[in-house]
Amino acid sequence: MGDVLTNLRELSVGFSFYNNKPIDTIKPNYFFESIKNISNTNHLTISNIAKNDISFNPQELDTILNGLKLGEKIKEIFSIKANPKICWTGTETQSDSVVDIIIDDNRFSLKEHSFIIENMGLYKLINLLIGEEKYCRGQLHAFEDFASTELDNWFNTTRDLIKDHLIKTNFNYKCPRYSSELSLNKNDELKYKFEYVGGSPYEKTIPNFSSLTYKSFHNQTDGNIREHVFSKFINKNISKNEKYIDAKSKCSKAAGENIIKLILKKKYYDSKLLKRFFRIEEHGYYYAKTTNSNLEIYKVPSNSEFNVILELNEVNYSVNKSQLNIFTKLINKQTKMEIIFRSEVRYTHGQLNNVPEAKSYIERGDLSLAYSKIL
Repeated sequence: MGDVLTNLRELSVGFSFYNNKPIDTIKPNYFFESIKNISNTNHLTISNIAKNDISFNPQELDTILNGLKLGEKIKEIFSIKANPKICWTGTETQSDSVVDIIIDDNRFSLKEHSFIIENMGLYKLINLLIGEEKYCRGQLHAFEDFASTELDNWFNTTRDLIKDHLIKTNFNYKCPRYSSELSLNKNDELKYKFEYVGGSPYEKTIPNFSSLTYKSFHNQTDGNIREHVFSKFINKNISKNEKYIDAKSKCSKAAGENIIKLILKKKYYDSKLLKRFFRIEEHGYYYAKTTNSNLEIYKVPSNSEFNVILELNEVNYSVNKSQLNIFTKLINKQTKMEIIFRSEVRYTHGQLNNVPEAKSYIERGDLSLAYSKIL
C-alpha cells in the first residue's frame, strides 16, 4: 500500500462524489467514513489517510483539494451520475497495472505534480531499448553488474566514513514506527540494533568492521536492516560528504557508460516494445494529472488500438552530482513529434540496499505523441 499522500491522491477523487463540505472543514474521520463507499477500502485505518487523526496538515489538504478538482472535472467530462460504482485499485501493487481507480467503467491512472510514468527495473528498461525481452526481474543490478569496482570503492568509502563518525559518537534514530542504533567498540566490532514500536529488538554484531567488504556486508544484513539502520545513518550523517559524493558519482558514471554501451550494441529501431514507455495495456484507460494550477486528462489507447510507429532516436546518460540518469528520445514517425524520457537509476529503499530501480519521468515533450488529449 502507498504512503498517506499517495492514498489521499487516489482516494480523494472518489471522495469527491460523496463530499459536501468546504475543504477547510474536512477532517480525517469524515474523509475516512466517506471513502467506505469505495470498494477495496475496508482494510484501511485513519493512519493510512492522515498523519494526524484529528486534522489534515496543509500538504494533505492540498492533495485532497487537487483530487476534488479532478473528481469534479471527471463528473463533468464523463457525465458521471450520482452514486457511481467506484473501485480503488491502488492497493494492487503487484498487478503491474497503472490504473489507480475505476469509476463506473472508466479506468484512471492518477498523478499529482510528478511527471513520473513508472518505477521500472533496469532489466525492463534495457529490454525495451534493445528490443528483446532478454533480462528478468532482479537479474540486472545497475552497479553490481555495470560498475563493480567502483561500487566496492563506494562501499569502502561509506564504511570508513561510518567508522570515523562512530569513533566520536554513537548513532541513534527514532521515528513513530521504529528506532535504530549503531555503535563501534574498541575491538572494531560494529553493533546495530533495530526495533519496531511495540516489537522485540533485533541486535547483531559485525566483527572486523574496518575490513568489511560490500559482499560481506550484504551477507550479514538484510534489506530491512540496511534500509532502517544503515541507510538512515548515511542519509543523516554522510550523504553530503564530499568523499561520499565523489565515490558515488564515479560509480554512477561507470555504470552509465557501461549500460549505454550494452544498449548501443543492440540498438533496435521501430521496436513494438517501445510502447511500454507509455504504459500501453490490454485495456484502454485515462491518464489524469493535476497540480495546484493545472489539470490534464488524456485517453490512453488499448494495446489493440495503439497504432503509433515509434523510433528510438537517441539514448545517453548523465550524472548530476552523483545521480545517474538515462535519457531516451523517442519519435512518432508519422507526426515527427519527439519525447524524451529520463530514467532515474537509484536505490528506492535506502542507499546500497537491494536492486536499484529506473524511475521513468517525462523530461521533455508531450504525451499527445501517443495519447489523445481530452483536457
